Amino acid sequence: MIQFHLVAFAKIDKPELQERNITGISIEETIKENRKVDFDQLGIHQTKIYDFNLLEPEMEFFGPAVVEDPSTTVVIFPNQKCTVDKYANLHICISEGANE
Repeated sequence: MIQFHLVAFAKIDKPELQERNITGISIEETIKENRKVDFDQLGIHQTKIYDFNLLEPEMEFFGPAVVEDPSTTVVIFPNQKCTVDKYANLHICISEGANE
């Protein structure tokens, strides 16, 4: 036998989404550091670097910002707003004037 191909389907239960706990940590306590970040045509900005694992539901902050996690990095450009939901999803408002 030179080659073998198998396709299988199985019905599984949907995983239950886990809500992120609220501990009362402040948004300032989630900042790992501040550093300069180059936003291409928007230039270089002093930028807050947030620890994703510390962010809690209903927290919000404005760009320029970077959210770091071991598996990904999320960039929030200047004048964008980021809000964390109860499942730790990051919602980024990209419209102009988001920080007004």
